[in-house]
Amino acid sequence: MDDESLIQLVTNLINLPKETETVEFKENNYDKDNIGKRISALSNSANLHDRKNAHLVFGIKDNTHEVIGTHFLPSQEKVGNEDLIFWLSKQINPSIDFRVYEFKFNNLPIVIIEIPPATTQPVKFNEIPYIRVGTATPKLIDYPEKESKIWNKINKNNFEKGIAKENLSVPEVLELLDYSKYFSLTGGTFRYVPIC
Repeated sequence: MDDESLIQLVTNLINLPKETETVEFKENNYDKDNIGKRISALSNSANLHDRKNAHLVFGIKDNTHEVIGTHFLPSQEKVGNEDLIFWLSKQINPSIDFRVYEFKFNNLPIVIIEIPPATTQPVKFNEIPYIRVGTATPKLIDYPEKESKIWNKINKNNFEKGIAKENLSVPEVLELLDYSKYFSLTGGTFRYVPIC
């Protein structure tokens, strides 16, 4: 995601009336285990609420949504000898493609962790799945009705109807597909002619 898209995302998020079950704001309070729990909870909540992504944002006051900046830079944090982001990715099961963005908003450092929804099973941190309930982050096991809804959504998820990659041009799609092999196997031909 480029800086312009990140700035627009922050603008949209701070204009929310309050934190949601898929958006959480933090200032500087960094704790590796709490971040892991929140990644699990936000991923599971994104599934539950049919969101494309959930967001954990550092550098914003959670009550007022004032942008104050953060001193927390995940790319510079370590857990033992491991980078924090790598450590987190090992503690999250199943593995999800969460993304960490460090950038400036009005010259203030901001960090966004963008978290995809759970798709194959509830996402766990250290073997425990979490969920967002309002602004709290309890264990999912304590909310069986929410866990059941997540599983129902996972079971109804149709892989073939999912979006593999978005916002591609025709040449980019053709580059990713082995269309020539398909046509050679089926006896057809295809020639892409760009429209100028």
